[in-house]
Amino acid sequence: MRSTCPTGGADRTTTSVEDMAAHYVQPIRHVQPTGPYHLLGWSFGGLVAHAIATRLQNAGEQVDLLALLDAYPLHD
Repeated sequence: MRSTCPTGGADRTTTSVEDMAAHYVQPIRHVQPTGPYHLLGWSFGGLVAHAIATRLQNAGEQVDLLALLDAYPLHD
């Protein structure tokens, strides 16, 4: 899923990776209601993909693949 707006697909009030993940889970599940899911995140999107995978697994869904390209850990 590619973002079509300059704020990464979420509105400008979205301030956290968790908020972005929550924003993307609904359209992902609209396209594919159940797992197994295969997710890929590139750069900052890797953090978002990881948060999406966590949300899906916490909802009882299966994530078979989480691929991260040029991703980095989030520092506090």
